[in-house]
Amino acid sequence: GMTVLSKAKTSIELAQEFKLGPPQVQKTLERALGILVEKRASRVPPKRDDKVILGWNATAISALAKGAVALRDDRYRRAAEAAIARLREEKLVSPARFSRRLAGGTSDHPAALADCALYLKAVLDTYEASFDPALVEHARDVAQWIERDFADTPRAPESGETESEETAGPGETADGGAYYSTPAGIELIVPRRKPHFGSALPSANGTHARNLLRLHALTGDARFQARADGILRESLAATGQAPSAAPELLIAALMRQRGIPEIVIAGDLRNPVMQGFLEPSLRGGIPYRVLAHRPIGEAGVRAEEMIPILKDRAPIAGRPTAWFCENGVCQAPTQDFKILRATIEAWLAPPATAPPNTAPTNAEAVQGED
Repeated sequence: GMTVLSKAKTSIELAQEFKLGPPQVQKTLERALGILVEKRASRVPPKRDDKVILGWNATAISALAKGAVALRDDRYRRAAEAAIARLREEKLVSPARFSRRLAGGTSDHPAALADCALYLKAVLDTYEASFDPALVEHARDVAQWIERDFADTPRAPESGETESEETAGPGETADGGAYYSTPAGIELIVPRRKPHFGSALPSANGTHARNLLRLHALTGDARFQARADGILRESLAATGQAPSAAPELLIAALMRQRGIPEIVIAGDLRNPVMQGFLEPSLRGGIPYRVLAHRPIGEAGVRAEEMIPILKDRAPIAGRPTAWFCENGVCQAPTQDFKILRATIEAWLAPPATAPPNTAPTNAEAVQGED
């Protein structure tokens, strides 16, 4: 309490103590603050680090998007969208390459997998705050650029070989393994490595596995799931006896094993019933899920073209409608938000009985059902 000035009493308390009117107290405080600001301006200010880091901005964007949903505050959604637009304008994210930082008006230094995976996560998180289908289309592009720059693509079979698991490297499958931390084509002193564990930032491969599983749910493109499986097989094996050091990876494994709830809502978001659908979907406690919205009219037709999960999901009889699906298999549509809430609660409920000693091994955890 000796270094940072704070307002210890309210204006009303100060007015009573000094026998002044509240407006006079407020004017006195404002005048005092003006004097302090003037004195501070006479000092040499600390240097300002104004570089923009792709991965750090991505984590902030995700926080803003989630804050917009949790707090119902549209300011945060607009801030997240504006930050994504700025990163694209400054060419930190472009079809040609990813750049790690912007400094002095120049974007340079190749980005790492962590930067790119966190950015893709931020785009998907912002979609669920804004329901702008163009963000999903952009996310698909970003996933392709990450594949181009960071994927561990299995070598092609040599003459006389057949396409099989034997043509892949250690820990890989025909769909590839985990992704490298650095992009292809840059000079390195040491060989390229694959980041499996988390640190101050979550595991880059774990983050990207979750991204790929979300994209598979939204698009139905089996290649996204296959690449996520490749990450999980290699990264879970690499974490060995310390899987808790890669919690993001474990969440991805759980998503693959348990299945991802896919919730589609169709209708005008201004309708109170739609808000009833959104409440349990966005804030219902599901640790991971995919949520997509199909608007009405021509906007809905355009959204269908960008997000395949919305196909044939128009509002029934013009009324707000919701679907709850898992692995592409949907329950009957409902127009009652109470039914959707009950379905989500049932999904969240633990099994009545759990057989002992059935916890999957690392290898079993990612097999799932095709």
